[in-house]
Amino acid sequence: MVLALAGCASVRPSTKPLGGSSSAELEPHRDRRAPPEPELTAESELEDAETVEVVAEPPKAADSAAKTEAVAPVAAAVPGVEVSFPPLKIGDTVRTTLELTATLNIDISGGGSGSGANNGEIESTGKAKVRVLKATAAVLEEFSVEFNEGKMRSKFQGATEEETLTGEKYVVSFSGSTPSAKDSSGKAVDSSSLFAVVFMLDPLVQLQARLGQGPARLDVGWSEVVALSHFRGLLTPPPDVTVGPLDLKLSAVGGAAPNESATFALRLPITMAHDLGNGRVDLAGTCTLPARGLRPIDLVLAGPVTGSMDTPLAQARLSGQMRYRARYDF
Repeated sequence: MVLALAGCASVRPSTKPLGGSSSAELEPHRDRRAPPEPELTAESELEDAETVEVVAEPPKAADSAAKTEAVAPVAAAVPGVEVSFPPLKIGDTVRTTLELTATLNIDISGGGSGSGANNGEIESTGKAKVRVLKATAAVLEEFSVEFNEGKMRSKFQGATEEETLTGEKYVVSFSGSTPSAKDSSGKAVDSSSLFAVVFMLDPLVQLQARLGQGPARLDVGWSEVVALSHFRGLLTPPPDVTVGPLDLKLSAVGGAAPNESATFALRLPITMAHDLGNGRVDLAGTCTLPARGLRPIDLVLAGPVTGSMDTPLAQARLSGQMRYRARYDF
């Protein structure tokens, strides 16, 4: 239809009516009909359609924050507990039970009658009554120690040696830079016996120093590295023995008030250095205590023993296991 209208519009009407001669100039014919409406096609409809721009409005800050708060996880409270240690006073008594066992294997090479594997055992047990002689709320200065029972047995290459501590009485002082001890006759205690007694008493000294003046709130994961300075210089080299530092961590809490418990994880290295070699014991364990009072204390540590020794004549490699238990009843 559009093409037909275009073809008609290009032909001019004749001025000679009915084919005769022209007598007057006729006014051109004008089509007075309303112009036809153009035919609509899909293309024209798209062209004529009004373009509407749609803009996505960003979320309001308040709405975004509200949604963020709604999905943000709420951090769980870290469990914790209040631990206390009522300070020991002059005249207070603590009963201790000690057990030490060790199995050793010494592999010697280099010739001689001692070559080969040599097994050894060490066993030491004791029960002692500890009485506080001098103390403040923060410092335990002096103790008396009386062994009701005590013995040490060592076995190596088939030979056995035994030593008894039953009836031994010591006065042990922590007031100096290095602890000291005297027996009932006033004579200085030998260094190996002094070392063993200080090893038994040091946990009490450390607790009094840290908690004797008041309780402390500890959360699970709390940790502290404790320098055990009381052992420095106790043993006259050789060998030079270093105890610690003690790595202490609160690993768990349990129970409900007022009967909460606190479980501590402990690691304690002991190293021995000598001109001819070295040795090391890596003790570790856990200790669960009543949070209020931290008593009784039942401490168990165990771990591997390693070491080596080299001489011009032979080389030795040391391996084994050690277990130490100390119980304190107040």
